[in-house]
Formats: sequence, C-alpha cells, structure tokens
Amino acid sequence: MVRRASIAILLLAAIAVVTGVILRSRSHVPFGPLGRPGTRQRYCIPVEGGIAFDGTNPMQNASGEDLTIDSVSLVGSNNLRIQSASITPIFNHTLIGTVPPTPEDPAWRERIPARGAVIPAKQDRDLVLVLSISDSRNGEADDLEVLYHGSGGRAYVFRANTALRIVASSSCL
Repeated sequence: MVRRASIAILLLAAIAVVTGVILRSRSHVPFGPLGRPGTRQRYCIPVEGGIAFDGTNPMQNASGEDLTIDSVSLVGSNNLRIQSASITPIFNHTLIGTVPPTPEDPAWRERIPARGAVIPAKQDRDLVLVLSISDSRNGEADDLEVLYHGSGGRAYVFRANTALRIVASSSCL
C-alpha cells in the first residue's frame, strides 16, 4: 500500500513538472516586431445566427524581416471559436482605425489564410477573424494570441490585450 502511494506521488510530480515545462515554455516566447499588448480593451459584438466578424486587428511589421504567422487562437475561450482567420491588405483606413473588409472590397478578394501568411518587412496587414458561438448562449474570450516567427526562425507572440464577448442577440444591452 505504501509502495502504491509512493508511485502515485511520483507520477503526480512528473505530471506537474511536464505541465510546468509546457506552460513555462509558451510564456517565455518574447513579444516581437508586431508589438506588445496595448491598453486592455473589451468588445461586445451582438450576433444573430451565431457568426460575427471581429473586425480587424492591424498587424504592423516595423521590423526589417518578414514575419510568418504560425497560429491564431483565442485565450480563455468559452463557447466561442475562430471559424476563420485571414490576412488582408489594409484597405479601409479611417482616422480611428481600419474598417473590416466586406466581400465587395478589393482587400477581401486578396485575403489569405492567416496560418502561414507572411507579413513582409516594413509593411502592415489586417488580421480579420470570423467568430462563431456553438449555441444560443453568449461566447467569451480573454484575449487573442498570434504566434509567429521571423525570417531568421526566432519565435514571437502577439497578444491583442482584447477581451471579446459575443452576445447571442441583436444588441449588447
């Protein structure tokens, strides 16, 4: 009985060490040329039919190297998923930011899947997300995370510092 307890404790310790290494390795990926998180923002997007555009997330590459997107994910997601993530040229720019492209815009016709997309050195692109909720409940996510690497192979992380709430109705009120 004592031997079984010792084996169980060793097994739990091994699981804790492996989990710690996995979590620590991701948290040590540095912020890179796409920037650090800005001021915390919260967005509420009302939807009917379970699908919403998140608008655009500008990816501003001020570096001298091309950047390749490895993954786009929602952090702390509850009943919310990314249906598609695309990179488009910046097309509709206003004084307060970019406007999501519509299927009629030239930028929409030039969209490519975000995973594997290259943001050339000294150029900007928009990350456009289509989000969905799986049922009639609201969906939420704590943040948006983009993992990417430079042309030299170094890995980076971009956090939008944006909490999302998708409301299954016609209004956020």
